[in-house]
Amino acid sequence: MYRYLLINSKTLFAQQFLRTIQAPDKAVWELNFADDYFTDVESNRSSTSSICNHKDDWSLNYEIERAFLNFKRFDEVIFFPGNLIFGPLEAISSNAIEEYISRQIIAVTEIYRILADRLASQHGCKVTQVIYEKSYEFTALSSLPCMINSALQGLIEGLGREFSEMGIEVTSKNQESFYKDFMNKECLFINDLKLIHYQPLVTRHLEGVGRLFEGRK
Repeated sequence: MYRYLLINSKTLFAQQFLRTIQAPDKAVWELNFADDYFTDVESNRSSTSSICNHKDDWSLNYEIERAFLNFKRFDEVIFFPGNLIFGPLEAISSNAIEEYISRQIIAVTEIYRILADRLASQHGCKVTQVIYEKSYEFTALSSLPCMINSALQGLIEGLGREFSEMGIEVTSKNQESFYKDFMNKECLFINDLKLIHYQPLVTRHLEGVGRLFEGRK
């Protein structure tokens, strides 16, 4: 039985990937983030999935421990990126930026830290960090996605060397090109019309994105 641990698996891309690995000889545990966390909620009674508070170390440790207690070991761990936030940096609140970084970088780094000992003790595992595809979204008004990508790539580069000493393979992978068809369902564009100097750029950006989705379902 080949066992997967999927982190942040509720995104559309992750769900598409999940459909490709459904087979009798494969088992999947899904770990997702939620704003509120209770150990007795229905989702956390599941034997194949869990929800944790990304800002709570105890919650992260508890749910990862529960995953290993149920599955014993994992052959492959895959981290999927969360939703995108675009727009002029001035228009995005400090709270939104803090939450974005907390989910996309801090929580992911903490999970790698927790997993290190667990995966080392099982002597071998493949870890894949899926990162944003550099397509239309990596233009102007994408400072936050660009920052997340750079941070994750740096983290994976370092962990690749660090974890290799324990027999753990760590790599990154770009999202498949077909995911662009669904990217508009998982991104948030924030604008402030009072920031007049940005509006010509905002208009060009939105028009360009609109052209990319012409004729797509």
